[in-house]
Amino acid sequence: MTATITPYNPARADNISAAGELHGRYYTYADLNAGHIRDRDMPMHGFDPQYGNIVDYILRCTHDIWERKNVGMIATHYAAQGEIYTPLGYAERVQGVVENTTQTLQAFPDRELYSVNIIWDGNATDGYLSSHLIRTLMTNSQDSTFGPASGNRIDIYTIADCLCKENLIIKEWLVRDNGAYVQQLGLDIKQVAWDMAVADYKNGITHWWEAETSHRIDTPSAPSPVIGRPENNDPTALVRNMFNDVWRNKYFALIDDYYTYNVQVHGCGGREIIGSRHLKTFLTDIYGGLSNADLVIEHSQTTASNAGDNETFVHVRWSITATHETAHMFGTGTQAPLYIMGISQFRVIHNRICEEWILFDALAIWKQIHLNAIRKDPSTLENA
Repeated sequence: MTATITPYNPARADNISAAGELHGRYYTYADLNAGHIRDRDMPMHGFDPQYGNIVDYILRCTHDIWERKNVGMIATHYAAQGEIYTPLGYAERVQGVVENTTQTLQAFPDRELYSVNIIWDGNATDGYLSSHLIRTLMTNSQDSTFGPASGNRIDIYTIADCLCKENLIIKEWLVRDNGAYVQQLGLDIKQVAWDMAVADYKNGITHWWEAETSHRIDTPSAPSPVIGRPENNDPTALVRNMFNDVWRNKYFALIDDYYTYNVQVHGCGGREIIGSRHLKTFLTDIYGGLSNADLVIEHSQTTASNAGDNETFVHVRWSITATHETAHMFGTGTQAPLYIMGISQFRVIHNRICEEWILFDALAIWKQIHLNAIRKDPSTLENA
């Protein structure tokens, strides 16, 4: 008797990840492409019926829009007048999201988005806030907004924090590693930033962070004493205390108290760092030329893992305001006021940070430096 073999079908219910597995790392392409409607395991008032939970919503709509190229879904998944904050600027028109997505897909038709993790919090009444860490692979096979097609392969990280309510993304904070992006295209990051700064100056653009930057440089936050590691196993307190002690108070030696010695850090500009010793060097490079540096945690949230080993994921959106005082990783000091918008994700096991993704936009920082120089001396445009 010949056995009956059921053909593979990604829409089969038994190809769907079990309910409750809320991290992107546990999904398969079968999950993403399946037409099966997941059983809901959290309140999702107003969301389309195919979404079982907030992670399912983020993963599926991202995959459908970017990889399956259903760009029209943006109109049903973004608020018509939402708020989108990026280090390069601000947008609120959904049509702008549609146009930017279409342009990117035209320039990079093979774009692949791999979800590394999603950290979420919230409820159906107030909305869910997701922090989506994505690794993007794509080839620049067509002309883009940066110039002619280079044929280069791009591999970058992005973190998108989205406030979602009733099937719509109503607010988003997006940080992409644009420094690595333009450099992998084979372009000079300072020249690209200069061209952007010139365009902003000629169009009279004032950015959303400028007033806050000026205020915080003149009136920094009140001092906060060194706290030290929490005694109990509290991943959220661990990460927040680390930011206070290491980032805010600049006790870089305390990195050894918070991290495993062999921590893996995926940093901006395509940097891959291994070991707490080299993490200290990276952070001192960031702070080396800044004065009046003021770090503020804008938001943090934590999601437990079901992978065992006491694994927890922590998200922090943060900002640093400072004056570009002396030479450091962004060139010779220019006295430019800087706003560094960053998002980090942490993998914590047994109350130690063992892996970190830290993103800020080097291209945006260079643009701020150039824009400040142009505003101080517009004649520099004549000599450009």
